[in-house]
Amino acid sequence: MENIYWGSYYTKPSSSQWMNKLELVVAHLESDTSYSGGLRQYNVGIGKIIGPVIVQQDPPSQISNDQIAKALTGWISAATVTDLRVKGAYNIFLPPGTTASLSSDQSCSTFCLPPDELLLGDNKPISEFATGDKVVGASGIQSVIRTMARPYEGELVEIKAGGMLPVRVTPEHPVLTVRGAGHSKTVYSSPAWRLAKELREKHPSLDGDYLVIPKLPGHYFDKMLDLHQFIYSSKAHPRNTRFPINERTAWLLGIYVAEGNSYHDGLNFSLHEDETAIRTRISDSFKELGYSSCVVQSPSVRCKRIMVTAVIIGRAFAEWCGKGAAKKKIPDFILYHKDENILRSFLDGYTAGDVCTVWNREYELLIVNTISRVLIQQLQLAYARLGLFMSIRKSRDAMRNTILGRNVNYHEQYEGRLYPKPVGRKMNTLHGEHFYIPIRKLSLTTFNGLVYNIETLDHTYLASNAIVHNCDYHDTANGPSGPFYTVEPYPCAQGCNQCTKDPFDTLTQGLSEEMVELKTDMDPGTGWVIGNEEVCDYCDANFVCNRIATGEYVNSWYDKSKNACWIGRK
Repeated sequence: MENIYWGSYYTKPSSSQWMNKLELVVAHLESDTSYSGGLRQYNVGIGKIIGPVIVQQDPPSQISNDQIAKALTGWISAATVTDLRVKGAYNIFLPPGTTASLSSDQSCSTFCLPPDELLLGDNKPISEFATGDKVVGASGIQSVIRTMARPYEGELVEIKAGGMLPVRVTPEHPVLTVRGAGHSKTVYSSPAWRLAKELREKHPSLDGDYLVIPKLPGHYFDKMLDLHQFIYSSKAHPRNTRFPINERTAWLLGIYVAEGNSYHDGLNFSLHEDETAIRTRISDSFKELGYSSCVVQSPSVRCKRIMVTAVIIGRAFAEWCGKGAAKKKIPDFILYHKDENILRSFLDGYTAGDVCTVWNREYELLIVNTISRVLIQQLQLAYARLGLFMSIRKSRDAMRNTILGRNVNYHEQYEGRLYPKPVGRKMNTLHGEHFYIPIRKLSLTTFNGLVYNIETLDHTYLASNAIVHNCDYHDTANGPSGPFYTVEPYPCAQGCNQCTKDPFDTLTQGLSEEMVELKTDMDPGTGWVIGNEEVCDYCDANFVCNRIATGEYVNSWYDKSKNACWIGRK
């Protein structure tokens, strides 16, 4: 990180105290873990601070973001400032009297996806997302800050990586990738944003790019779920108004997703008549929860159905896990639960009812099939949380057929393949907290219509489970290629915000948030989420800024004991 003070104002002795204070602020934001209680995830932590540079030539009184970017690249070329490339960033401090006109982010008009791209979270096409909806990004479940749509006529880049569903984006959309080089042993680069149009296919013995799937952290701690929302009559007084979340009930939810359905009186599970052990486990588990069940033989087929009389539970399971095979899903409180054993039990229940096990030479291979695209993508993320890569693909297109004289509509069908005990090259996809998946095919398709984008707290979201950038690319002279920078105008004498009347605090509040956002652009996939709250004395008393939600990054502000803006917890 290098601080640039732009203008002759900063050559005056009277400004030295201001500059010294700013240098201290930046140093603390970069490296002092004590300001966040020693928690690494709450530090900007870009690293080394380079000595400041004063550019004596005064900027114009009104300057645009494009002019600032052009000036910065000029300073780099002339060696006026250090050439940090993509390894660092610059804080550019403007003098009093200069107004910066930061135009709207160019990315919002270039980074886009077609309307039918499915995003997990609220599990719907990107065209249906609204502000406040939930979406999955590199750090897990987060909120959508805003949505964008625009007309587009041109080419889309379709990216097909081995074992992933295709991703379609506009050519300028940044995608998180690693580059693999080498022949006998692949050497991987660090994760970096690359424009879709710049990606390269990866084939054996050739250099190329890999998409990145995150190994997501858990966010949920639930041990009990309230059932009152599923009680529709004020006259109803059910014995159970809460549903426990543990390994046993997680298994029940899993077998429901595989073989269950909801109906007006409760639940039913359709099993082959020989699956006695599974039927017994289902019946015993519901009996422990206080619900009765019975077994009904289906006529003309070797199938037995377990009927569970539990109206409220039937409604709850349908809401949590979907109703009908095409709408089945994994509840977020299971998929992102902190206790991985709960997720593992759910998957055990699902595979007990809906998996085919084959042996590929000496290796066990599990094969699942579903007509729910949401479910197949969730299964890939679920096994990724457990350190396993499930290869998924579309195995059948939607079609219309005739059976016994009747017209039948077939849904799209998806297949997942998993080696529960992977060996050799099948283990090499996991690197730390990310899976690297080689891009096997890049193609262009023509498109004419509306394309969409969203802005999120951590500036990422998952498209077909690959990490892509959202519309906010912050301040950068050349997109993901950098150089990266923040711009901080000199604050007005009144402080100009509701949190403080101190101009210096005003500047450091903005600077801290800008630096954190910049960090996520420069070092993607770190699992940080940015909350846009400022915790200063005013906000602490009047807002909820200091209530740290799970997975939320907190910008930390004014602490009187330190005379600066930090959390400063003891």
